[in-house]
Amino acid sequence: MRTYIIVCGPRGAGKGTAVSAIMEAFPEAERIVSMTTRERRTNEVDGVNYYFVDKERYQWLSMIGYFCWSFGIGQYHYALEKRELRRVRGIGVTDVYPTGARWVRSRLEEEGDKALLIGVFAPRELRWKRIRGRQRDLSEADVTRMIEEDPVSADRSLYGDFDLLVESSTEDARLTYQPVVDAVRQFVRGE
Repeated sequence: MRTYIIVCGPRGAGKGTAVSAIMEAFPEAERIVSMTTRERRTNEVDGVNYYFVDKERYQWLSMIGYFCWSFGIGQYHYALEKRELRRVRGIGVTDVYPTGARWVRSRLEEEGDKALLIGVFAPRELRWKRIRGRQRDLSEADVTRMIEEDPVSADRSLYGDFDLLVESSTEDARLTYQPVVDAVRQFVRGE
């Protein structure tokens, strides 16, 4: 049986930091990398942060059934490849949108695997600071627009079926994630 840890939340909430904390605490875990058609940011590495593809390749892969989940945000698309899930030998960790997390968990459980869903949230002002800090080329108006147009709701009541909800409310998101690591440890051990 494989174990999957799926982290979700709005932009700037600290999903990437949560995934990093889990990966650090569980060196045997494998990072499941999603695919996107958006431009690569200067600090991102293809095959590590995302698989970056053009729209034509994405559409072709979608047409042949290559994805287990996909989602469009404006002009960009995101997807989780079936092969990324299948290559996991023990513990797999990823971040996807909440609808994707629910769908992926149901498919994994049908195959006898298990998945832990973690929702990560942060106050709007802190999310704004984090986005601006990692994408300094964006204007203040662009950051505000990104938060306002985020397809992932920050309304925690919509995540009632998630296993753990975490508020990342400090400047340093890493300080928030000990409860996440503890929950993952319990889940992996079957406690």
